[in-house]
Amino acid sequence: MKPQIETITRDYGVPVNGSGGFDSLTAKYRLASQLGRNAGLTNVLHIGDHDPSGEHLFLSLADDVNALIRRSRRLAEAAG
Repeated sequence: MKPQIETITRDYGVPVNGSGGFDSLTAKYRLASQLGRNAGLTNVLHIGDHDPSGEHLFLSLADDVNALIRRSRRLAEAAG
């Protein structure tokens, strides 16, 4: 599905990250690094199953990525 979505978002400069099931910590860290570089808010569109597992997947992703961004910013502040 990622290639089909990219055909639409490419013209707008909107990146697409794809994964199957629960994301690895590496994928979450990569996403946090990308989002953490933005000074303002970023909208994230999550396309997934609307069932208990799909909802938990999204909440887990949001919680973990937010925590990684906060941690990265605290370390940056402490370093300098």
